[in-house]
Amino acid sequence: MKVIIALLTFHGCLALSAAAQPASPSQADALATTTRPAVLVYATARLGEAASCGCAPERGGLARQAVHLARLRRAASVGLVEAGDTFFRNYRIQPSEAPKLVARARGLAGLLSDQGLLATAVGECDLAVGLRVLKDLASAAKFPVLAANLVTNEGERPFAASAVVQIGSLSVGLIGLVSERLGIGTTSAELRAEPPAARFRETLAALSPRPDRIVVLAHMPPAEAEQLFREVPGADLAILGHGDGRLAPPRMCGSALLVGSDLRGRELGEVELTNLPTLGTRAHRHVLLSASIGEEPAVAERVRKLEPLPARP
Repeated sequence: MKVIIALLTFHGCLALSAAAQPASPSQADALATTTRPAVLVYATARLGEAASCGCAPERGGLARQAVHLARLRRAASVGLVEAGDTFFRNYRIQPSEAPKLVARARGLAGLLSDQGLLATAVGECDLAVGLRVLKDLASAAKFPVLAANLVTNEGERPFAASAVVQIGSLSVGLIGLVSERLGIGTTSAELRAEPPAARFRETLAALSPRPDRIVVLAHMPPAEAEQLFREVPGADLAILGHGDGRLAPPRMCGSALLVGSDLRGRELGEVELTNLPTLGTRAHRHVLLSASIGEEPAVAERVRKLEPLPARP
């Protein structure tokens, strides 16, 4: 009950139309469907992290994320996305560390799949072990890895540009874009990043029929994202996955709400899609994954079995 009350407070007290006579069961079911908020939950720059931070105060971890998502799903239709740099911590990995870190990334992909991840974008750290490994991870995962503007030296596009998903009553178009200023060609000699604006236009035009909401998983710094969405309107929400991570406060750029969360899964961001763009920045909140949330035991056990991350430099 507390979760439902808090959610309704966050979403601005959804208005229900009064009826003269009590609704029939079928009418009540239809009303519940139309008034149930659609909430997009996101994390940016996970950097291969699945456990809590080990810091003070203690926060983060997929076991706490699982508990929070389960509570939220009691009161809302929920979608989960990430914005790149999901699988690996660094953009370069020592060859001796690669086998264990790839095994860990596969386990992480399984955990995220089971929590309902709808998509992630490509970040430069995701290419740390090469294009082939990332393509294998994407094939094995139950979610797409999106990058509309990445192309190989042979002119092939190794990743899907977009995906259309359903969150409650809303169809949501997810588009992955990567900054051309991140040196993708240096990180992966097999790839280059095209100008995001041109590919964003093309990808938008290809979404037919147009989804109810357009969400861009934008792996780029805030200044570049603002320039992009001023140049090319059409996005309702942009989740930024590069730079310092947390974008506080969120900001509007034309019709697009730009948001970001803390690094390594220490917190989540939540956006009520139902009333975008009407609510603007009020449609968003950050959720700290603190120790008070508790951990899902089965998820915590799976996290413990993952290959450990190497010590941070």
